[in-house]
Amino acid sequence: MILDSSFLIDVQNGVDSATEKAREIESKSLPRRVPHVVLYELYVGVGKGAQSEENAERIESVVSSLPLEPTTPSIARRAGKIEGSLQSKDGAVGAVDAIVAATALEYDEPVVTDDTEDFGRVDGLDLEAY
Repeated sequence: MILDSSFLIDVQNGVDSATEKAREIESKSLPRRVPHVVLYELYVGVGKGAQSEENAERIESVVSSLPLEPTTPSIARRAGKIEGSLQSKDGAVGAVDAIVAATALEYDEPVVTDDTEDFGRVDGLDLEAY
């Protein structure tokens, strides 16, 4: 399972549907992966916030036990193709979401997210909504 920032933020904030999905993933012993760009995206929020230190601690409490996945050259190439294809059709999803989608396709795993509108536009990508 590729964990998107929306899911991790909702887990961090105690959103019931997200915490239930997290429990389900853990109980089934499914793989959980956090792309490096998701960590970046979470820390953008830390930089914006007034309680930076507390927000960083909350993020680390959620992601510290999860494997972080680097953006490999193969993932970067795939993400570029995804973003370019979407730009030529109906609008971009943005670099971060393209990399998250490419990571999921690379590992043949779904993205756990509530952003089904953007991710749903990526051909062949499986989603786990909550």
